[in-house]
Amino acid sequence: RNEQGHLELLINGEQFYPRLQQAVRSATNHVRFESFIFDRDDVAVELADELKARSDQVQTQVLMDRMGSLAAGFSPPSTPLPEDFVMPPSISEYLRYNSDVQVRHFLNPWLSTDHSKVYLVDGSRAWLGGMNIGREYRVEWHDLMVEVTGPIVSSLEAGFQRHWAHEGPF
Repeated sequence: RNEQGHLELLINGEQFYPRLQQAVRSATNHVRFESFIFDRDDVAVELADELKARSDQVQTQVLMDRMGSLAAGFSPPSTPLPEDFVMPPSISEYLRYNSDVQVRHFLNPWLSTDHSKVYLVDGSRAWLGGMNIGREYRVEWHDLMVEVTGPIVSSLEAGFQRHWAHEGPF
């Protein structure tokens, strides 16, 4: 079915990440991430810190593919990490520690994966496309995201809620 909305192409991480980070900082109701990879590098930890900081003020949910995120954590980025950066052992535990961030994983039945990348803020803005959360996507790769606004965001929110419920404990 056709739904109304507006889209804007964001080419490469330098266009996408600042928009997403600003939206997280100014969220008034909720932030919802569904990502194939949520890495453990400096870029991912910076965004995780912003999610953690907002989680006591807005509902913050992160749904990630366990296999994709684990595999990414063992593959170092091409560009060097800051010298003083200490990678957390688990991004899931890092997100949960001293915060109200809710984290769930795609259950990976029969070694399947969830390759989705959908980031939602306040039911009014969404981003979808090829970028996961991590250094490669911010500074190394040439990739595309679409920022979406308008009524169509409600359908993306409903999709996230279905996936969130499906990956829950019951």
